Order: sequence, then C-alpha cells, then structure tokens
Amino acid sequence: MALPHWLHIALIVVCTVNAVSSVAAVTLNGLIMFTIRKSPSLQKPAFVLLFALALNDFMTGFVVQPLFIWRMIERTGTGKLLKSIWVDKMEIVIRLSSITITVLLHTAVSFDRFLALHLKTRYRSIVTIKRSIAVCLLLWIGGTGTAVVGVFNKSGKFTELTLIFVPICLLLTFIVFLANSRKLVKQQKKVEELNSSGNKENQTPFDLARFGKILSSLKYAFGAFVVFYLPGVFIAIVNSITPIRFRGAILVGEVSSTITLTNSAVNPLLYYWKVPG
Repeated sequence: MALPHWLHIALIVVCTVNAVSSVAAVTLNGLIMFTIRKSPSLQKPAFVLLFALALNDFMTGFVVQPLFIWRMIERTGTGKLLKSIWVDKMEIVIRLSSITITVLLHTAVSFDRFLALHLKTRYRSIVTIKRSIAVCLLLWIGGTGTAVVGVFNKSGKFTELTLIFVPICLLLTFIVFLANSRKLVKQQKKVEELNSSGNKENQTPFDLARFGKILSSLKYAFGAFVVFYLPGVFIAIVNSITPIRFRGAILVGEVSSTITLTNSAVNPLLYYWKVPG
C-alpha cells in the first residue's frame, strides 16, 4: 500500500535528520577517540568509560543510523532494497544494542564520578584502567545480549525490556547525581570550616572546583539523557497499553527513534569537552 504524500515527505525528513546526525556523530566521536588515544594525560579509568561511550556513539553514526535510513528508504518505496524479516530484525538488534549500551555507559560514568568523589585518594588504587576496560566489555556484552533476547523472544515483544530498563537507569543516574551533589556540598562546608579555623593540616587533597565542574557537566548530560530517551519510552508505554494503529503510527515510532539516535552526536559536546580528567 502506497504511503500518503505527507507521510512520504515526513519520512524523507527523518532520513535527512539521521544523515546529518550520523555525519556529526562519526566526526565528533572520531575526534574524541583519537584525542583520548593519543593524549597520555587522558589515560585514566574515567576516560576509558568515555572512550567506550564515544566508540558506541561512533558506531551508532557509522552503522546504526545508515541502517535505519536504509529501512526508511525501503518504507518510502523510493529504492529497491532487500526485504527480509531477518534483515529487519538484525537492524532492530543493532539499533537496540547501541541504545542499551549507551544507557549502561551513561549510568557507569555517573557511578565512576560517585566513586571518585567518595573514595578520594583511594580511587586510583581501586578503580584501575584494567578494571574499567573489564566493566566496559561486560556492559557491551550485556547490552548486546539484552537486545538479542528482546528481539528474538517468542512473543516478539522487546519494548517491555525498554520500559523496565531505561527508567531504572535514569533513576539510578539521578540518585547518584543527588548523592554526588550532597557529598560535594558537605565537602565544601568542611573545607570552609577548616579554612576559617586556620587549620589546613587536616585537609585532604581534593579539588572542589574540578568536581563542581564535573557535576555541572553531568547535570547537563543527564538532562539531555532524559530529553533524548523519554520520548521513546513514552511511546513504548502508550503502545504497550493501547497499540498505536492510526495512519501516522509509523512516523511516531521513527521520530522517537531518531530523537534517541541523535543523542550520539550530542554526547561529545556534553561530556568530553566539559568534563576534565
């Protein structure tokens, strides 16, 4: 069945937005990975997580969004492409894997800052580069496994996983952010009390200004996280309660997916150029 003209045009716009976002994601995240890899001062556990996030966002722009565009072109009927249920499922698996891994890495970055803020001088001995790499590998395997199980289960319903998974990660990230903010305020008061009493011998080396900037950056990153991911979660919730069956339902789903995928081009601006090592 041919699509209405307005829906045809709308899907072309969706393709264009994804194409622009894809180029931006590949370029910005490629620069970030190159910078982290070549800068000795950035060879730290925190930047291992950021490198993993950049790599996943790079792959989103390099693989996921082109496949997503390919499927949109197929739907508009403007190209003769291979139509297969397995091809469609693999595209969804790759896209869902990327989204899941991004959510996990966002949460991991927040927990890393939590450990840095609370462990202080012990942070470097407990959180090592090797352990950070191991965590990243586990998150990649877990994210991919979740996507595969979600898409290829017998019921074919993978949105339930998203409904549970994303809100939990958002909640955990928010709780960790509040804990970090509270800790930073307490540390600030402690330093001020020591300064006012003239007793500076008991102060532990702790850069309040640096961690203040980190929390500020994480605040903006969390805000973007909510903005880019909640539309998709909301659509999934509505669809699970009352399946969306009106003529423009296709567009609703693709726009929400586009909003989520565009996050890969925004992450570098929020994390890597504002969060110091």
